[in-house]
Amino acid sequence: MTTDIHWRSYALCAQTDPEVFFPEPGGSPDLAKRICAVCPVQAACHEDALAWGDVMGVWGGHTEADRRRIKRARGPICRSCGGSFTRSGNNAVYCSDICRQAGHRQTKAAYDARRGGRAA
Repeated sequence: MTTDIHWRSYALCAQTDPEVFFPEPGGSPDLAKRICAVCPVQAACHEDALAWGDVMGVWGGHTEADRRRIKRARGPICRSCGGSFTRSGNNAVYCSDICRQAGHRQTKAAYDARRGGRAA
């Protein structure tokens, strides 16, 4: 997963009318896809859109429906390291115990920060 989004400053969409990348229902995404096809940061944009989840519009040359198909084909992605894995249970979101523990530490740190450092 790309965590540094500085690529946006190099994206061709930043120089284009945003409406092109958010077509009306039934509208065509073809122009947006053509722009993305020649964009120097298309791959980073595409990977970030997949990582962010349910984002609207054309990102990295793909519509929401395209991204759903790609995510289904890839299988689950670990919430901690971003790697793909085979689920051992229906609701698994981490690829290993190490990633699960890291994810729980991160969640606890975010919770503690929201509480202003007060003990639970």
